[in-house]
Amino acid sequence: MPENIFIMKKRNINILSKTEALRRAQKIVARYAKNCSLARELISERRQEAEAENT
Repeated sequence: MPENIFIMKKRNINILSKTEALRRAQKIVARYAKNCSLARELISERRQEAEAENT
C-alpha cells in the first residue's frame, strides 16, 4: 500500500508520495551539508559523548 505525506502551507495541502517527500528532504539537507559528511560528524559527536561518559 503506497504511503503519502501531507504538507500544509497556509491554505494549501500538498500530497506527496513517500519517495518524493524523501527526495525533497534530501535536497534541503544537501544545501546545508555541502563539503561535509553529516554521518561522520554524528559518529564523531557520539564517540566524544561516549568517551565523556566513560571518564
